[in-house]
Amino acid sequence: MKAEVVDLSAESVPVWDEAIERSVNGTLFHTRKFLAYHADRFVGREQFVGFRIGGEIIARMSFAVAERDEGRVLLSPYGASYGGIVFSRQPGFQEALAVTDALVDQFRELSVDEAHLAYPIRACQRASLDTAEFALLHRGFQVTIRDVTSVFVRGASQISARGRRSARKAQRAGVTIDWEPDFADFWAVVEATYRKHGVPPTHSPEEFRRLRRLAGNQVTTCVAYFEGAPAAALGCFRLTDRIDSAFYICSDPALNKSQSLSLLIKEKLDRMDSKIDFFSFGTSTYDMTPRTNIFEYKENFTKIGMFRDTYTWKKSNEDA
Repeated sequence: MKAEVVDLSAESVPVWDEAIERSVNGTLFHTRKFLAYHADRFVGREQFVGFRIGGEIIARMSFAVAERDEGRVLLSPYGASYGGIVFSRQPGFQEALAVTDALVDQFRELSVDEAHLAYPIRACQRASLDTAEFALLHRGFQVTIRDVTSVFVRGASQISARGRRSARKAQRAGVTIDWEPDFADFWAVVEATYRKHGVPPTHSPEEFRRLRRLAGNQVTTCVAYFEGAPAAALGCFRLTDRIDSAFYICSDPALNKSQSLSLLIKEKLDRMDSKIDFFSFGTSTYDMTPRTNIFEYKENFTKIGMFRDTYTWKKSNEDA
C-alpha cells in the first residue's frame, strides 16, 4: 500500500477547516482560520498537504520549515499548540504506515534535517490513534517530549475542598463575573500577570483581537472583578466540539488575595456546555520539567493529566 502526498495549499479555507472539524483528531489549532492570525509571518514557509490512498484523502497536515542552528527543521505545529498528522478516519496499520512513509519521503524531498510533530492530547481524539502513533515509532520517530496537560473531565474530576473554600471566599468578598467583558479589562489582567513573570504574553493585543475575529465563538474571554477592578481572567479556545481550554489563566498579583481566579474557574466549569466533556488547563510541565506550583493550583480543580507527545524524526538517524 502506498500513499501519495498532495499539495493542498490552494484549497479554500472553508474546505480545509471543514475537513479538520470532521476528522478524528483535528483541533482549532489545525484550522487555517486559526493559523491565519499570523498574517504573513510564515509566508513562503508554511505548507498544507494531504495524504491520498486510492483516491481518498485519508489524512492531512500543516507545517512550516525553519532554518536553525541544527539545520532545516520542519515544525508541526508552527505558531500553535498542536500539530501532527490529522486523520479523516481511524486508519488501519498498513494505511498509517503508508502515510508515515509518504511523510518521511516529503522530509527527504524538502531536505529536512529534523522534524518535530506535537500531537494533541487524547481528549481531542474521537477514536484511538495508537496504531498510527506506533507507525511513527516503527519508522524511526522518537517521543522526545512528553508534557503533562491538566484536564478537567466531566464525571471524573472533582473540585477540591480547598478550591471550593477559595471560591466561597471570593463570593463573600463580593467578586462578580462578566462573561462578555470589555477587551481592555481582559487584557489588563493578562498584562499584569505576564509583567510579574517578566515575559510578554504569547499574543499581542492586536493578534488576540484578530484571533477572535477569525475564530468567532471558539475564542472567548471572561473576567472576575473585585471592588470594581478586573482581578482575574480566562482566555479560552474551544478546541473541538467536546473540549474547551484555557490558554490564558490570569490573575492580577495585586488582587490575588480576593481569590477571584478560583471563583472564575469554578463558575466556568459549572457553566460548561452540555456537549463539552473536557476542559484543558494547559500544560503543567515544560520540556518534561514539572512546574510544581502550577500542578498544585490546577489540582484544586482536577488531578487528571494527559500527555502531549512530541514526535521527532532526524535524518542523522537514517544516515547512522
